Amino acid sequence: GKLPVTAISAARYPDVAEHYRIMSCGASVGRNYGPMVVSTEILTESDLDYKKIAVPGRFTTSWLLFQIFGPNNCEPLFMEFDDVGAAVKDGRADAGILLHEGQILYEKQGFHGVMSLGEKWHQATGLPIPLGVDLVSRHINDELAQQ
Repeated sequence: GKLPVTAISAARYPDVAEHYRIMSCGASVGRNYGPMVVSTEILTESDLDYKKIAVPGRFTTSWLLFQIFGPNNCEPLFMEFDDVGAAVKDGRADAGILLHEGQILYEKQGFHGVMSLGEKWHQATGLPIPLGVDLVSRHINDELAQQ
């Protein structure tokens, strides 16, 4: 890898595993907690059919989870994670996938929860979601990587 150390969505790791190793510290996991699908309207999961969904990146764990648990006939609008809320509020998207503090504070921001991807994952697997991982380049020797 070009960067000696970096962080990525866990879903992206298989694409870079040839160049990076997962570090023994610095991962982000959620137990019955994770990305939240929200809307300014009260919607059910089935209401998401044929809707535009603001997605915080094409190569993210949140998009992978939505592809597993959400309807497969939505139109994804890929954008930076911090633009998702605005896209839903201004009507560019019918719903959006919020991360980080957005998935916790969405009600205070005027959104309604449609689907918790963290809860869906937990119900399906009983396992925590690997959300993000810290990586070290395979070009760095083991001794230095341990530091």
